[in-house]
Amino acid sequence: MLEKMADIFHVPLTYLQPDQSLFIERAAETYGKKGKIEAQHLAFELTELFASGDLTPQDMDGIMYEMHKAYFKYREKKREKERIMNL
Repeated sequence: MLEKMADIFHVPLTYLQPDQSLFIERAAETYGKKGKIEAQHLAFELTELFASGDLTPQDMDGIMYEMHKAYFKYREKKREKERIMNL
């Protein structure tokens, strides 16, 4: 399932893996210890959720869709903020 997430977000698989990956390292660099812990927790929870076998394919697609929406909403806000700052 992490492979699917990596494909959707166009990032390497190591970016999403729940070990000492680039995802967790970047969270630590950007947000400190709390960010690192939250990134580890998120990666672990998502991995467990998808690996549990309890979700239907439709449920997994729904989760991925919502994550995708959140990602692009954040990206758009960031671009708008940068645009305003560069005026």
